[in-house]
Amino acid sequence: MDKLIKCKSPFSPWLDRRQPLSNRFIEEDYVDPIPEKGANWDCFLALEECWPLHIANELKWESLDKSIQETDVFLDKASELISGLGGGWLDSEEKHMIESSEDCVPPTPCLPIYIVTIKNETEERVVYIGKTSASNRFSNGHSVALKLHNPKYNGFEKRLYRCSIWFNINNEYACLEWLKPNTIPSKVLDSIESHLIWCAQPELNIGKKNRNYSKWCFFIHIQNFTGKSSLLNDVFATGIKNSIN
Repeated sequence: MDKLIKCKSPFSPWLDRRQPLSNRFIEEDYVDPIPEKGANWDCFLALEECWPLHIANELKWESLDKSIQETDVFLDKASELISGLGGGWLDSEEKHMIESSEDCVPPTPCLPIYIVTIKNETEERVVYIGKTSASNRFSNGHSVALKLHNPKYNGFEKRLYRCSIWFNINNEYACLEWLKPNTIPSKVLDSIESHLIWCAQPELNIGKKNRNYSKWCFFIHIQNFTGKSSLLNDVFATGIKNSIN
């Protein structure tokens, strides 16, 4: 079983010549327009991977800061290879140059939200939602795994879903680690976790359940691309308590 991140790089549409490179990487001093207080972010949560919970510490966990750094390194190297990114679109020769380089490797996506579920023959339900701010999130165990030893969870399969976060900003799709300036993604991630916990009220979460602690408003469209289940597929987390089920 391949336990490395298996979903495609966020740069795949650019490298496949299906889309131009986002303007955020071309314009100098680009800053994302942060919605004003009370306005919704158009946001997508994509369930990308589904794993048995017991192998969580064997998976590759990428911190948000590392993902941001790897994005910058990749684009710097790509720019050197093709003499700048200003054109937006790649031609076939530029595509070949990047794909042939051993040093210019497109970064894997950051999967900063994880969801723990329990499943039997009749139901699958969310019991915990968390965020990964470090690359060793599960290396020393996790309190939720201990809580799932409670006899009331006997007979349930324990699953771990890992999720990417995307936004529609100025008619461009941007993943969380692309937001500018680089100080914004971690703040947005904390707010999205708060928003999801408030909406789902998972039984094993302790904090962030008595009110919505999000700094911003979100309208989150959740989609499940794992192929393992239809959990939460096409569900909308709108900021209403118990709206995710």
